[in-house]
Amino acid sequence: MSWNTVLLGLIAIYLTLVHALRYRRRDSIIHRFSPAGRQSLSTLSLADAHSIVLDLATLEFPCTFSGSIFFALFKLSSSSTASKHAADTGFMITETVLNAPSSPRVIDGVARMDYLSGRYRKAGKITDDDMLYTLGLFALEPVRWNAVYDWRVLTDVEECAHGVFWRDMGEAMEISYEQLRPYMGVSEGEGSDAGDGLAWMDALQMWCDGYEIRHMLPAVSNKRVAKATLDIAVFNVTTRLRGVAVGLVSALLEPRLRRAMTFEDPPIIYAQLLTAVLNLRKWLYTTSVFPDRCGSVQSGSPTKKTSPPAGTML
Repeated sequence: MSWNTVLLGLIAIYLTLVHALRYRRRDSIIHRFSPAGRQSLSTLSLADAHSIVLDLATLEFPCTFSGSIFFALFKLSSSSTASKHAADTGFMITETVLNAPSSPRVIDGVARMDYLSGRYRKAGKITDDDMLYTLGLFALEPVRWNAVYDWRVLTDVEECAHGVFWRDMGEAMEISYEQLRPYMGVSEGEGSDAGDGLAWMDALQMWCDGYEIRHMLPAVSNKRVAKATLDIAVFNVTTRLRGVAVGLVSALLEPRLRRAMTFEDPPIIYAQLLTAVLNLRKWLYTTSVFPDRCGSVQSGSPTKKTSPPAGTML
C-alpha cells in the first residue's frame, strides 16, 4: 500500500469525522426535543429552551451570537424612542442568555430592566411597541444572522427554543403581546401567547417588519448614535485598515437600516469581499473544522460551560 493511498484514506476519515461531529449537536437536539416534528414543539420547556439557546450562543455559533446582538443595537439606534435604553438593554439581555432563567443574575437583570423601562414608560419616552420591538430584535437577529452569515440555518426546534425563551423573558418584563394577535391566528378567547415558540417567532417577525417600516426612518440623531456604535465596532482595528473595516460593517447593514442611519451605500467590492469570506468560512466549518465541543444539549438546568464573562460578548 502506497503512502498516497494511506494519506487519502486518512483525509477521508478526517473529513467524515468532522462532518459527523459538526452536525452531532443539531441532530441530537432534533432527536431529543422534536421526535414527532412540529407537534413536539409545543411541549418544549423553558429550561430545555434555555439549554438549547445557551449552547447555540456559546458553543455552536458564538461569533454569530455576539455579532447579532451588537448589530441589534444598530437597529435600536434607528428608532428615535427605542434607542433610549439600547446600551443598558444590550448588556442585560446578554446576561439573561448566559445564565439560567432562575439564577440571581437573571432575576436581578430583569428587575433592573423593568426599573429602567418603567421610568421611560412613565415619562412617555418609550411605548409598549418600542418594548416589544426591543425584545423582538434580540429574539430574531441571532436567527437571521445564522440564516445569512453562518455555516447552517437554525432548525425549527432551535428557533422554537429562541421563541420559548424570549417569550418568557418578555412576560417577565411585562411586555404585552396583544399586538401579535393578528399574526398568530389564535381563536377567540385564546391568549396572544398561544401556540408554540416557532409560531410566536413568526408572528413577532411580521410585526417587527411593520414596526421598522413605520419607525426606521432617516434622522440626524440616528447618524450620531450609529457613528458612536460604529467607532466601538472598529475600535481595535489599525488606522490603516479602519476604512476597510467601516466598509465591511456598512455592508453588513440591511438597506433600510443603512438609509435610516444616513450612511452611504458601500462600494460593491465590500459586499463581494464579505460574501467571499463568509462562503469560505462556511465551507471550512462544514468540511474541515471540528466543533468547539462535541457534547449534546443537557435537558433541565444547563451544565456549566466555559464562556466569556457575562457582558463581554458585546
